[in-house]
Amino acid sequence: MVDIEVLHEEKTDTGYLFEVAVDQAGRRTTHTVTMSHADYERWGSEGGLAPATVARRSVEQLVRRVGRGRLQDRFDVREAMQLYPAFEAETYRMLE
Repeated sequence: MVDIEVLHEEKTDTGYLFEVAVDQAGRRTTHTVTMSHADYERWGSEGGLAPATVARRSVEQLVRRVGRGRLQDRFDVREAMQLYPAFEAETYRMLE
């Protein structure tokens, strides 16, 4: 089982900055995740979801796709969408 926790959230001029912890099988990694205002508007604001919820679920989807051990230390959710074409649709379904 994978446990994902948003440790810190900061609103910036361009979007959001998160520190996220991923725990799996007793091993913990931390990652810096960024998300633009536009990406948050597309995924979360319409459904009333908090930015941290969108970030956590995006990381969850990425862990399912690549595994915790292959997550970069720092990444933007837009980059994940570009690497994996189905990522945006799958993440959106998770947010519904």
